Amino acid sequence: MRVGFIGLGYMGKPMAENIVRAGFDVTVYDIRTEAVKGLERLGATGAGSAKEVAASSQCVITMVLNDAQTEEVVLGREGVLEGITEGVLIIMSTVNPSLVRRISETLMRDKGLPVLDAPVSGVTGAAGGTMCIMVGGPEDVFETVRPVLKTMGRSIFYCGASGAGAIAKLTNALVWEVSWNAVAQALNLGAKEGLDKDLLLQIYSQGTAECWATRNWDWVEEMRTNTIPGALDLEYKDMGLVVDFAREAGVPVPLIELCYKGRT
Repeated sequence: MRVGFIGLGYMGKPMAENIVRAGFDVTVYDIRTEAVKGLERLGATGAGSAKEVAASSQCVITMVLNDAQTEEVVLGREGVLEGITEGVLIIMSTVNPSLVRRISETLMRDKGLPVLDAPVSGVTGAAGGTMCIMVGGPEDVFETVRPVLKTMGRSIFYCGASGAGAIAKLTNALVWEVSWNAVAQALNLGAKEGLDKDLLLQIYSQGTAECWATRNWDWVEEMRTNTIPGALDLEYKDMGLVVDFAREAGVPVPLIELCYKGRT
C-alpha cells in the first residue's frame, strides 16, 4: 500500500517515521523542507504539496495542527481533494467532528472516496508506535488500513460512523485535561503547606488519585513550562475543541470550562 503523510510536526514526524520503518512506500509533505528531508533520509519520498502526496498514494494521512490547517490541506488550493484519485483519506489530527463529517461528505460527493477520522492519544507513545487510536468511518475501510495504523498505535478502537473517532478523542481529552490540572492544583496546595512534591506524587500514585498525570508528572512539568515547544498550546487547543463541541451537543462541561478559562 502506498501511504501519503502530510504534517511532520511534533507528533506527525515520529508517526511517519514508524510507517517508513515498517516497510511501506511513503510520500511525505510539510511546509518545512527540513522536516521532509529528514524523512527522505529514512527512505520516504518528498513531495511539494498535499496534492502531490494525494496523487501518488492509496492511503493519505493528515496530521496537522488544527481545524483550519486540516481544511486547508484537504480542501484548499493544491490540497488533497485536487490530487486524490483512489483509496482513503485518514484525518489523524484532533479536530471538531463536524469538520470530519463535512470533509467526508465532500470527498464522497466529488471523488466517491471514503474518509476515516483517527485521532490519537498518548503523545509520549508517538515515537514508539504505542499510541491509542480512535477510528470513525466505514468499518470495512478501517480494516483495509489497519496494518498502517498498527505501525503507529498499540491500542486501536473502531468507534462507529464518521466523526465517532473525533468524538471519542474529545471525551478522552476532557478527562486528561481536567486530571492534569487537578494534579497541578493539588501539588500547589501541598507545597503551600510545606509538603514535598515527590512525596505527594508517590501518595497519589498509590491511592485513588492515581492517573496518567501522576505517573508521568515529569512530562507534564516539561509541557507546563514550555520545555516541549508548542505542547501547552496544543493542550489548550484541545480544551477549546472540547468546550466548543460540548456546547454544540448541549452538554454542560463545567470542569474543563474552568480549566480553559484558567489558561491565563
